[in-house]
Amino acid sequence: MIIDVFQKTKIKKNLYYWFFSILIFSLIVIHSGISDARNNGSIHLILGTPTPATNDPTNEDDYLMLKRQYALSYNNR
Repeated sequence: MIIDVFQKTKIKKNLYYWFFSILIFSLIVIHSGISDARNNGSIHLILGTPTPATNDPTNEDDYLMLKRQYALSYNNR
């Protein structure tokens, strides 16, 4: 009787460990995906861009130039 109680709690404990491990892993993966989208894949824009600048040359009002050495945001206004 006592052994059954310990086995059931051990199984519950293992399920909780698996659940929280998968939850934390999922959050890390989701966060890294959001970070890559937010910084346009540049190490210089880790905190994101203050404006919705794009690297489309026809976008003269909010042009984003990404180089290996730097990131430059240009505004024609």
